[in-house]
Amino acid sequence: MTNTKTINDIRQVGGKVRIQHIRRFLKKNPVPLNVGDEISVIEEKVTKENKVSSIEQKLGAKISPCGGVTIVEVTTPTGEKLTEKARCRDYDQFNKRLGVAIALGRIMKIIHPKPKKSNKTCTGECKTCDCHDSSDAKATHNHD
Repeated sequence: MTNTKTINDIRQVGGKVRIQHIRRFLKKNPVPLNVGDEISVIEEKVTKENKVSSIEQKLGAKISPCGGVTIVEVTTPTGEKLTEKARCRDYDQFNKRLGVAIALGRIMKIIHPKPKKSNKTCTGECKTCDCHDSSDAKATHNHD
């Protein structure tokens, strides 16, 4: 299922979906205090109103192709808010679609959890399985 289909399905039943992207910006420090302090990493929320170019200009920094966070917030029709994040590692290329898919997938697992497997042990006395022959009527094993 695609992100768009999942989001549309949520909205169709009366839910709301909000997506935020936080990007990393790198700025050279004019006078580094310690070795390794040559570059500052600044995280800023990117929106339609707060575009990358205006953030770069405001901070005097350049956007990093790596790292960042995507935050997905779903408000269910009952008003419950579910929020999940997908964070890129420092060396991962930022990808909006993948970030939304990961965070949205985590929310969908909360909304629709998978049923747990049965760990019931068969004692050989059950009549529902075909796993016992007459010589091994008391065999024990798990039914999954």
